[in-house]
Amino acid sequence: REKGEVTGLEAQFQSKTGRVITGLISARIINFNNATHILSVTRDITERVKQLETQKKLDKQMLQIQKLES
Repeated sequence: REKGEVTGLEAQFQSKTGRVITGLISARIINFNNATHILSVTRDITERVKQLETQKKLDKQMLQIQKLES
């Protein structure tokens, strides 16, 4: 609010079907035709987040295996 913009805000949304979607939001307050507006872009990063979570789980499992081997 202080700067009038936000960049890279990660938020959860629920679709009409009930599916939870992760979005990456960037927004800015702009003046257009003597009126204040919010210009906002939201990207669906659900699959990217799922891939990162899967990779973290695999890394954790590999660490456990390495500990057991040593």
